[in-house]
Amino acid sequence: MKNYKKNLSTLFVFLTLSGWANFTNADDAPPPACVTAADVITITGTDDYACLTEPDIYKVKVYEMGLCATAPTLANFTTSCTAVTKIATGGLLTVATGVNAVVPGTFTRPDNGVYGYAYMVLAPEFRLTSTKTFSSSMMGYKNESTIGNDGASGTTCWTRAVTTRDSNRATAYNGVTPTPIINNSVITYLAACGAAENAAPGETIFVQDAFGGSAIGPDPDVDGVATAEATVGGTTVNAYLTDATFTQATDSDDVTRLVGFLTFATPVTVTDDSSSFISSFKVTQGTQIAYTSIDNEAGVSTGRVVKMGSGPFVVDLIVN
Repeated sequence: MKNYKKNLSTLFVFLTLSGWANFTNADDAPPPACVTAADVITITGTDDYACLTEPDIYKVKVYEMGLCATAPTLANFTTSCTAVTKIATGGLLTVATGVNAVVPGTFTRPDNGVYGYAYMVLAPEFRLTSTKTFSSSMMGYKNESTIGNDGASGTTCWTRAVTTRDSNRATAYNGVTPTPIINNSVITYLAACGAAENAAPGETIFVQDAFGGSAIGPDPDVDGVATAEATVGGTTVNAYLTDATFTQATDSDDVTRLVGFLTFATPVTVTDDSSSFISSFKVTQGTQIAYTSIDNEAGVSTGRVVKMGSGPFVVDLIVN
């Protein structure tokens, strides 16, 4: 079959669970799209509201991608599947709407055959840079010792250069101490706001160390979990948070990899003409605006952008 092309867009369905800590549980429905006109966002919710919009820059770190003829598991996928690309130290992949990009690493052509499954190994982190304009003034970053203190405000808000864990823990990740949004009585917002000319967006790194907004623990009704599953269009994706040996994590501090397994609705076929692995991304909902409304020092309720976190994106992986 010449010029083979197979849409693997649901490989990234599990990423829709990222970045929802403190506002919505991963088992809940995803936030709605932001109400946007002429690139200006209008917040329509009240307390603890979230909506999705397009980021400026969205990056993921890829370690490995491959195809499988039989159903993969954490115990066997490294030996039973065929790696299409491997990057020992990880390769950053910039996710941009409508942009084709070669997946990092050296492409290894899989043997001819029928593959019903695929896998991807990522760093459990999503890197986001974004600046957004709002229809009304918003407050942003201030490291607050009490909830009533005021931060800077304006109709433009942007991401800050910080690292934060989805579990809200302060345990170091890759040698960097993350910033919890809530740490005892201290609240630290991850978005800054002000006048457009003062915008200075930094890269926020969101560490996906749990699904569900809390640290991984023994009680799935209260604690975060290390696995997630989603089915779209008949294709199922299972995601696992693991350590570097691909052992499923039992504690958020142990998470160093995010492994995704995809079961195709229709198996794919690799032929003699298959020679490249290309990716095309859509990130129209890749930024989650997390908003709350609290009283300022004057006792007036005011809107605050707590973070501009990672939202869902999809990817088409094309074998030519």
